[in-house]
Amino acid sequence: MTPDEHFNFWNTKYDDFDKAYGPQCKDVFSRYNKEFFGNPYLKGNAIQLWNNLTVQKYYTQIKNTLALIPQKGDVAIFNSTLKNPYGHVSICTGRGNWLWFQSFDQNLPLGTPCHFQNHNYIYPRVLGVLRPKINVG
Repeated sequence: MTPDEHFNFWNTKYDDFDKAYGPQCKDVFSRYNKEFFGNPYLKGNAIQLWNNLTVQKYYTQIKNTLALIPQKGDVAIFNSTLKNPYGHVSICTGRGNWLWFQSFDQNLPLGTPCHFQNHNYIYPRVLGVLRPKINVG
C-alpha cells in the first residue's frame, strides 16, 4: 500500500492502533511507523517522540526553519499548548510550500477522525519534522 492509498483508506475513520486512550493522533503515527517501516512501537506522546533518542534510529529530526517544506512521509511534530500538554503528531502528504503544509491528522480538532488538514509553520507550535531514514515512495 502506498502512503496515498493508506491515507485514502483511513480518511474519515477512527484509528485506535494501540487500543489505549481511544483514537489519538499518536495512533496515526504508530500505524504508519509499523506498517510502512516495520519499526517497533515507539512509546510516548508527540513531545516525547521529538525528544526520544531511540526515535532517531529510524527518523532524522529536522527543526522548523524558514527553509522547512515537509516531504511526503515526514512526521510533523507540534508543540504542547496550555490545553494540550502532549503536543500533536501527523503524517505529511507532501503538499504545501513555505507558507503552509498538509498532513494526515486525527484528533485535531479534538475528537475528529483521520482527515487531511492544512497547517502553517508558526513556531513554537510546529517544532519540525521527523524524516524517515527509509524512503516511503
